[in-house]
Amino acid sequence: MIHTTVGVYSDGSYKANGVKSEALAYHIWYNINFRPGRVFIVDGHCLHRAGLSQAESDKIVKKFEHIEYKMDTAPYV
Repeated sequence: MIHTTVGVYSDGSYKANGVKSEALAYHIWYNINFRPGRVFIVDGHCLHRAGLSQAESDKIVKKFEHIEYKMDTAPYV
């Protein structure tokens, strides 16, 4: 299965990836630990709010819900 991840920076720019299931746990860990200043979304669910309120992160998730990957995009950005 391919999971869609989106990391959104405070300036609104973002990086999106298609991630294989077997790489997902490490990908999540890496992004939360080494990219702490960005909102991190996996399959339409916010896993890291980067200090934002629930309402603010919900708006960001909604803005990027149209992104869906069907292929692995490794190496991930």
